Amino acid sequence: ICAEEALRKYQFPGAFKVIAGRLRILMTRALLKPPFFMGEVVDEFPDNETAIELLMASCHIPGICGVFPKVVKGKRYYDGMMWSSLFVPWRGAKEDHIIKVSGIGGVMSDIRPPLIPPWWCILPPPVRVLRGLYWQGYLDALLWFRTPPRQLEA
Repeated sequence: ICAEEALRKYQFPGAFKVIAGRLRILMTRALLKPPFFMGEVVDEFPDNETAIELLMASCHIPGICGVFPKVVKGKRYYDGMMWSSLFVPWRGAKEDHIIKVSGIGGVMSDIRPPLIPPWWCILPPPVRVLRGLYWQGYLDALLWFRTPPRQLEA
């Protein structure tokens, strides 16, 4: 609920237009027929409310946030953590710069914390450790933005 409160508090009119095509959210879509679960990337948002709901669905961990998936616009979603970015189409235009951010230390991510114990997803560490992780992420992002982009192969 803390994440949802923050999203609602800091949203502004038309925010969905700013993030459309720039922010890609990885989620696990639950289906009633095979394959039952599949990775889905969303990067278009019709309004602020849908953007908030999709962001909340992207962190809906089964068992912790409830047994049933989060329903957004008639589709059912869980957290996208079960999908490696290798299996999901993160493609953009050739000149796009895609930044992969992981909250749990995903190996293929550009910005990520050091490998953290998996139980921290459920039972967070002390506040001083969380502050350290926050600043580590801040410094990782700073380093990423200071590094010149890789040259695209022709």
